[in-house]
Amino acid sequence: MPPSTPCLVLVEPDPASEIMNAVMDALSAHSAMSKQALESEQLRADMKDVLPGVGAGQLWEGLREKGAGVGARA
Repeated sequence: MPPSTPCLVLVEPDPASEIMNAVMDALSAHSAMSKQALESEQLRADMKDVLPGVGAGQLWEGLREKGAGVGARA
């Protein structure tokens, strides 16, 4: 009896499953990053330093204006 040859079967991905997997992966990554930020004062300070020259109030207002502009175009 000849030895069996491995067979590679290609299966077309299911878009709905792939989207769900991507969402779950993103949730996992964001949860891990949030946990790290909650547990590290230094990390939170570093995150704040990423926004040089932008005060928290200015950042919020800028995002709000940008969001209002997006809504107006829809």
